[in-house]
Amino acid sequence: MKIFTKLLCVLVTTTMMSDFASARELPKIEMKAMEGKNALLEIDHANNAVLEITIQDKKGEIVYYNQQESTSDKYQHVYDLSAYQPGAYNLIVASNDLVTEHQFSVSDEVVNIGEKQLTQKPFFAFDSDNNIVRVAYLNFPGEKVKLKIYEGNDLIFNKALDDSFSVNEGLNLSKLEAGAYQIVLDAGAKDFNYPVEIR
Repeated sequence: MKIFTKLLCVLVTTTMMSDFASARELPKIEMKAMEGKNALLEIDHANNAVLEITIQDKKGEIVYYNQQESTSDKYQHVYDLSAYQPGAYNLIVASNDLVTEHQFSVSDEVVNIGEKQLTQKPFFAFDSDNNIVRVAYLNFPGEKVKLKIYEGNDLIFNKALDDSFSVNEGLNLSKLEAGAYQIVLDAGAKDFNYPVEIR
């Protein structure tokens, strides 16, 4: 069983890393400032990808949201940000399992583009015969990562994981009573949830 677990973790991590290395499979996302209070969003290799585009203000409130399926290899859209109040914002583009965040700020005259951060959603697998859940995550931002288990709203397990680039963890849930649980990977400001049913 231990050999199977190690092989699964290696296979999942290798697959995730090869996906990131292949520019043909994953979109390349860039945000560029333009004249005045405009910004250009460019996505290369966007063909057949479902794009979720969100702009949040510094309080985390959504001020813009759009979801669409890209039918061409290149997606471009110019955003007129003249109606936005001066301040800091995040442009978040989710495409398949890849999430890209661009920080930007709007001032009286211009738009300034800040840092970009990539995140790939973690891989969860649940072996219902043995009640073992496995998680593989590529920690691109290098943030502190925690694995949590919730029963309803109650936190019943919390473990800090290694903050290395490749995070792999397995949990034996066989001592939990039958019921519904949420496995949560807490990676900095992001939470990834995975529901599990113990029978």
